[in-house]
Order: sequence, then structure tokens, then C-alpha cells
Amino acid sequence: MTTEEKIVVYEEMQKANMSWGDYEGDFESFFMLNKRVVSPVCKLLNIERIEVGLKAPKTKLVPAGFNHTMVVYESGKAWNDTPVNVSKDTIEGGFFFCKFYPGADRAFTEFELDQIHVLSEMMYGYGGRARTRSLLRKAISTDIMTGLPNLETVMRFVGKNIQLGRIGLYNAYFLNVKNFKYVNRMSDQHRGDETMTLYARRLSALAENDEIVGRLGGDNFIAIIKKSETGAFLEGIKKVPVEVYTNSGIKNINLSAVAGIYEIPENLESPEEILLPISFANQLAKQVIHKDVVFYNEEMAKKIEMSQNVMMSYREALANGEFKAYLQPKVDLQTEKVCGAEALARWERGGDVIPPGAFIPILERDGSICGLDYEILKQTCMILQKWVDEGREPLKISVNLSRWHLEDPECAEKIIGMVSKFSFDHSYLEFEITETVDFKEYEALTKLLGKLQKHGFTTSVDDFGTGYSSITMLKDFDLDIIKLDRAFVSMIGKKADNTKDEILISAIINLAKSLHMQVLAEGVETKEQLDYLKSAGCDMVQGFYYSVPLPLNEFEDKYIK
Repeated sequence: MTTEEKIVVYEEMQKANMSWGDYEGDFESFFMLNKRVVSPVCKLLNIERIEVGLKAPKTKLVPAGFNHTMVVYESGKAWNDTPVNVSKDTIEGGFFFCKFYPGADRAFTEFELDQIHVLSEMMYGYGGRARTRSLLRKAISTDIMTGLPNLETVMRFVGKNIQLGRIGLYNAYFLNVKNFKYVNRMSDQHRGDETMTLYARRLSALAENDEIVGRLGGDNFIAIIKKSETGAFLEGIKKVPVEVYTNSGIKNINLSAVAGIYEIPENLESPEEILLPISFANQLAKQVIHKDVVFYNEEMAKKIEMSQNVMMSYREALANGEFKAYLQPKVDLQTEKVCGAEALARWERGGDVIPPGAFIPILERDGSICGLDYEILKQTCMILQKWVDEGREPLKISVNLSRWHLEDPECAEKIIGMVSKFSFDHSYLEFEITETVDFKEYEALTKLLGKLQKHGFTTSVDDFGTGYSSITMLKDFDLDIIKLDRAFVSMIGKKADNTKDEILISAIINLAKSLHMQVLAEGVETKEQLDYLKSAGCDMVQGFYYSVPLPLNEFEDKYIK
């Protein structure tokens, strides 16, 4: 090859280098670019055919791995079956290779081989850059653990279908896997993650090519499925088979999900508009209706609007002192005298009192209730201190602690710090906690109760008998009081045969007394309920039979002064 011909080769190589250098696309399109870029160089170097490939192992980001070979150049002429092979390891743990075929009955010259190696280095370098760019984009748009699309990717899918005018063909789903915590108990966290990944892939397999399933995090998923496939998809999510690795071997189980569904209207303007309806429908399904499938409707829309109004006003109302501690008396059944009270939050706004059912459940959803709990605790401390300063014997007052407090490892310290600013005896302050079945919560509850009891506070369990951990709580915790759930009390006198209910109530009372605990029945509304509880040995009652929750001045006028 003459010097002039070599110069032409160098020039074409430089053009190829510049073309690859300017490329900003993904790896999949990089192969197609090669066809155009290498053609002039191949003609000058007597290359009749080039094969390029990449093999990469399976990873969380690329669950199926990558194994792709492509012919990026072919002259149409005969070629030698013995190519020049160039192979490079990749950062993914795989390898990139090129095969260069000379014309039939000839071999590459030394100069041609040198240029082929330069050409392969450029293809490897720029190809690696394109591959890294593809992986980065995938990482940004993918849930790393399961390999499913993340929320951002699902939103792009919705946005694209809005632009195409097709969004009205779809339903949106918020899916929550039922009882996955039991899978984690059966195996360790690593194995639990493997099971979740397997579930995610099999859930995704229920979707067609023009549908999408993504992971929101934890055991929550989002799906956009065609309305025509609603029945098939709902049937599919009832039983998703997975294998769970336990210490005793592999167990095959079926996982189901609770679904909140939004029938997307044709006039949807923004992808984000689907999120509130599906999440609200899912919460309603799990926490209120206790059904596996709930479709969003207009009645829910009104509740969402109310929820938004509450959340928008809550911070300001809390800062302005609009929440007040109302006191509901507790009555000793032996003396029939008021022996204590429960502090209950009421929202006073614009001359009206907003009932707790209108804001407590809403504040419970995201933990905002914790701020209100601390406010009621502070007001309760002020009430107790007021009575002490006035020379009165304080009544014991109980305050509620939401489960959300168990998420805060500093909860006990915050409570103790707040109460330490006052001088009343800590035994006059009682903390009511609700039963729990979650092991993590149970562990946190153990620590919290231990610290509170160490500082002399009274502790009680609220809504006793409604959770799965009732007996365990009596065994593990040195509680002072158990509050019999109103569901038991409400059945007294409502059926012709109350034998089972009465036996159960009596058994709980006797069990508590054997463990040196007092029993308080809440929700007492009738004389019949009161008489039975007294005969069964219940210590205290609380309910509308005696009094609704009262503002402090009314409570003092009636029961203190």
C-alpha cells in the first residue's frame, strides 16, 4: 500500500473516530451506527465482513444478561473463513469481541492488521461508553433490586399514552403484596429480597407488551393495564407462585395482592393525577373495607378532597392552638366515682368542633398524628400541673400514642424530656398503646414501654382483644391496665344468646386480674352493659353512658370543683 493510500486510510479512520466521538445514543443503536461508520474504512483495508458482539452476565439491572452478535459490515464479496479475532473484557464481567474477515484466498497485511486493531480499540472504547450510558439510563429508570421499571418510568409510559390519545384505554393499579412480612420471617433478609424479586418478575409477566408493571418500593407495585384485560390481570394477581428459601428447605407458596384501581379517563392531563386515586383506593381496601380489590369512585374523590383540606390546614391549626385536649371521665365501678380521664383531641375551628373521625384517620396515614399526640400530651401535662398548683388531688389522665411513634427510636426520650418540665407525680400520667402484630414494632414497643415504666408512668394497652398479639402482650409486658375493646362491650344485650361474648369478657377480666392488671371497658353506652361489666368484675368503665368528652372547664365544673 502506497503512502498516499495510507494517508487516505488515516483520514477515514479519523472520520470514524469523530463520528463515534459525537455519538450520544444508547448501546443498542451503536451497532447500527457502526454499519455507516466503518464502511469506507473496510473498503480501504480489504475487510469483507465484520462481526461484533457483547456477552454480559445476569445482574439485578439486567436480569436476563446480554448476549448479542451483529454483522456490522458485509461487502457482498466472498471472504476468508479464518477471521482475525479481537476480544476485550468488560467492566460488567463479560467480554466484547470483533471478527474481521479478509477477502477469499488472501490474508491481511501487517499495515491492515495494525489498523484493524486500532479500529477494534475505537469500537471497544466508544461501544463501552455507549453501553455505560445505556446502563446508567436503565439504572435511573429501574428498580435495582427487582429490575422492574421505577415510578419515573411508569409516569413516562402514562405521559406517552396521553400524547398518543390512548390513555383512556387503561386502568391504573396500586398493588400491595399481602403478608409479605411472613415471608421475611420464614427466611433471612437476603432470601426475602430474592423472593420479592421473583414475585416482581412473575407479576410483570402478567402484563402485555403495551402495558407496564413497576415497583414503588417495599412490597408496593404500580401497574398500567388495558381495561380490556382487567379480569385476566385481577385473576393473575390472586395467586403468584414463588419459592421461599427457609432453614428447613424450599417452600412453594402463592402471594396475592390488595389492589386499588383507577379507571383512567380519556381527558387525563398529567401522569401524576393517577397517583392519589390509586393510593387512596388501596388504603381504603386494606384499612377500611378489608377487600382485595377496590375501584376508585366519586365518593372517594370527596374523601380525598377532605383529606387534602385537612392536611393543608393541619400544620397551621397545630401552630395556632386549634387542637384541644377534651377529657372523658373514667368511672370506678366499685365506688361509682370518677377515678380518671382520657385526653382526646378535638379540633376547634371557626366556632365549630370538628369530630375526630374527620381528621384522626387522615393524620394516621403518613404519621402526621405524632405531632398531635405530642400537643395533647403537653396540654395534659399542663392540666395535671394546674391541679397540683391549685392544691387539688389530680385525677390520672391517659393519652394515646400512635404506632407511628415506634418508628422513632428517640420517642421515649422526647416524652420524658417534655414531662420533666413539670413537677406532678408521673404516676398520674398514663400512656395508652395499641396492640401490634409486627415483630419490628413489637421490639420497638418493648423498649418504649420499658423506658416509660422506669420513669414511673402508668401504661395500658388500648383496644385489647382485637390483635393477634393479645396474650403475648400480657405475657411479655408488665402493663398496669388493659382497655377492653368496645367491640366486646357493644355485643352485650344485642343478641338473644350472649353466652360466648360474656364468657370471653369474663375470661379476659379474670386473666388480667390474675396478672395483677386492672381492666377498663370503653364504649359503655347502656345500663345493661354497665351492670354486666360490674358483675363480671370489671374495674372501670368509660363511655357515653356517663359522659361524652368535655372541654377542660366543663370537666372541672362537673367532676373536680
